[in-house]
Amino acid sequence: APPVPDTLRIATRGFLREGFDTSGLVSNADGYRQKVRLSDLYADSHISRQSARFDWVVGADWLYGRGRQHSANFEYFVVPDGSNAPNSHDLNIVLGLHAA
Repeated sequence: APPVPDTLRIATRGFLREGFDTSGLVSNADGYRQKVRLSDLYADSHISRQSARFDWVVGADWLYGRGRQHSANFEYFVVPDGSNAPNSHDLNIVLGLHAA
């Protein structure tokens, strides 16, 4: 059997909060780290016949799909030019989600 196509997407993103604070005393940005794995497979087959009275086609198709996700949300402080952006793996996780 052929392997099922598998796609892995890993992303880390950050977003500045409204009313961006530059004092360094409070978190002014939120971010997330996310790993998404998608698998899908599609198969299609058909048979066609012709006769003197009519033409016909009989077929079947099948679709398989599976998705899994792991996410971690965090907050942090960053200066306007982003020069002190922290490594997301060093931050406390505010919320972690796992879905399959």
